Formats: sequence, C-alpha cells, structure tokens
Amino acid sequence: MPDNVRSRLWVWGHEAGSHNDAWRLPGKSHMTPVESAYYLGVPNALMVVYNNKPEPPFDRLAVAFRPLPQVVWSIVGDSSSGRNNWDYDSCQPMPIALMEHPCRLGLPWLHAGRIDGIIFLASCICDLELEAVEWTRRWIARVGEEPL
Repeated sequence: MPDNVRSRLWVWGHEAGSHNDAWRLPGKSHMTPVESAYYLGVPNALMVVYNNKPEPPFDRLAVAFRPLPQVVWSIVGDSSSGRNNWDYDSCQPMPIALMEHPCRLGLPWLHAGRIDGIIFLASCICDLELEAVEWTRRWIARVGEEPL
C-alpha cells in the first residue's frame, strides 16, 4: 500500500445500528463498519464493541473486514467515550467548523510524522446524510493521495 495520507486514515467502527435508539439521531443507520470505510474512502478500521454489541464470537463478523489492509479490534470496548460527527453532549449534528479544525490540525502533523494516523468516528452514523460526514468524505477525497 502506498504511503500516502489515505493509508493512515481509519474509521472507528461499531455494529450497524448501534446508536439508533439513543442520541436523538435524525434517522436509523444501517451501515456496517466496512461499508463506512468504503463510503468514506478510508482503508483501515478500528472495531469497537458498543453497549456489549456485537457479542463474541466475532469470527463471522470479521470476515467482512478481510479486504481492508489494517483492522484493529478493541479488547476493552467503547467505555462510552468519544465524539464524532454527532455532538453527543447536545444531541445535535456537529457543525462543519468543528470537523474542519481537527482535520486541518491533523494533516500537517501527519505529514511531519508527529502522528501516525487519523481516526474518524463513527461508522454507525455515516449513512445519515449529516453535513459533517459529507464534508469529511470530500476532505478525504481531496487530501487522500498526498504522499507522506
């Protein structure tokens, strides 16, 4: 795999629909972590159990991840942490400006070798047509092929 920006991007994955009954999302998500990775144009995935789902064994679920060059499975679960394109504190979509900031900060750090990668949260909201998700997708398309 070429050493470019895209090769260092990751999607934080939860089971499809894992956020559907919480957070007052604007719809129901059905996108899997692997589908989210392809949708965003991100080659790598970090799979994290959320609310004890999925339940082991993970063998069947792991099959879908085989085409991805790098996959990491969390051994501790989510600990109910993190923020992404949904502002969990206020149950509102994240403004694009809040998504732009870490991307604009992270890209030069990635080029300088200060960080090894960027992880985008979360797979379980990528099909809800949130503006911040669509902005992120366009940003990845624009910068993904930059060499490192």
